[in-house]
Amino acid sequence: MRGRPWSWITGRPRLADGVVVGLTLAIGLAGLIGNYYRSGSFAAGAVLVTFGEALPLWWRRRYPVPVLVIIAAVEIVKWASGLSNEPSGAALVFAVYAVSVYDKTVARLIVAG
Repeated sequence: MRGRPWSWITGRPRLADGVVVGLTLAIGLAGLIGNYYRSGSFAAGAVLVTFGEALPLWWRRRYPVPVLVIIAAVEIVKWASGLSNEPSGAALVFAVYAVSVYDKTVARLIVAG
C-alpha cells in the first residue's frame, strides 16, 4: 500500500460524508445507551435530537452554513431541555470544520473568530 493510509477515501466524498454521519450517530447513540444503563430511564426526544444532529451532516459540503445553523439549534434545544450539560458534540465540531473548509463567504471568517 502506497501513500497515506486514508488516501482511498479522498476520491469518494459521499462515502466520507456517510462515515461522518455514521460516526456521529454511533457516538450519540452510544451516549444514549450509556445513559439508559446508568439511570434506567429513556428519553425518546433524545433519539430525535441525535438524528437531528447527525443527518444534516450529509449536506455539509454543499450547504455548510445552513448545516451549522441547524446543528447549533439542535444543540441549544438539547442543552435547554436538559438532555446535555453543555452545547457541544461531535456534530458541532464537524459542522464548524465544514464551514471553515467548504464555505467561500465571509461566514468562514466569522466562524474562525
